[in-house]
Amino acid sequence: MNALMRVTAMNLVIVCLLVIAAGCGGAPAPTIDVTGLWSVSYAGHLPPASELTLTQIENKVTGTFKDHDGFGGMIEGKVSGNTIKYLHTGYPMDYRIKAECTINGSSMSGKWSDTRNDGGAQSGVRQWGP
Repeated sequence: MNALMRVTAMNLVIVCLLVIAAGCGGAPAPTIDVTGLWSVSYAGHLPPASELTLTQIENKVTGTFKDHDGFGGMIEGKVSGNTIKYLHTGYPMDYRIKAECTINGSSMSGKWSDTRNDGGAQSGVRQWGP
């Protein structure tokens, strides 16, 4: 086998391994788009209603959170299948909320927890978006 054939064969093996690795073990592709304005209610110690403004690009979600008193912060998360997981920071200062919700059409339901060890049910309805 000459040197050119060896290099070509090696490149083919590398490409095949990269293709196989790219398709293995990843999270399910998003089946939903959460982009839009959501009116969200929380059970527990959080303000009873809040607004989430979300933007989804592929499986990444960014946005903002605002409660009825005007407190808010930033949201970062990911969508996998029909589930969104996000972290909200900045309510106020170093307060953090983690949430995991299932999206069904224009509604969401799931659970939340925070840095103060509170948590509970979460539900919401999309006010506008795709």
